[in-house]
Amino acid sequence: MTELQVGQIVGNLTVLQVERRRRGHVVHCRCRCGKEFVKNLAELLRGKRKSCGNPKCGRQPGYGSGRFTRDGYECVRVGGKERFVHRLVMERHLGRTLAAQEEVHHVNGDKLDNRLENLVVLDRKKHSRMHAARLSDICRLLKENETLRAENHRLTSMLISN
Repeated sequence: MTELQVGQIVGNLTVLQVERRRRGHVVHCRCRCGKEFVKNLAELLRGKRKSCGNPKCGRQPGYGSGRFTRDGYECVRVGGKERFVHRLVMERHLGRTLAAQEEVHHVNGDKLDNRLENLVVLDRKKHSRMHAARLSDICRLLKENETLRAENHRLTSMLISN
């Protein structure tokens, strides 16, 4: 997804308006709780923001009664210790505890989608490279989109003046 459209739903957010500003694009959003706010386009595209930040807005049916981290992951208390739900799901599937250098990646970018088919175990280095590549692709596509818009504007102006 390289561009958001008005009315598009991202997590619990509905896109109200996409606006170009001096330092990039911003998106006017409304959370399902009704709260409206403005966020950076890149944050939404990278999956950094799926709700207004209220933990209850990010909750999806069927998940445990945990709390949410500042980064948007769900945690539950197990044996007096707080654990990430996505790591617990993967550990249960593998039948072993994950090593410290193993990270669980959410394939679709939704940190609350802890279905097994959306989770994959990667070592820390591969996981970091994967996210860096995704971010550079988004930046490249945003620049390409801006160039195409400018070209479209130039051609439209030429048509109107003739």
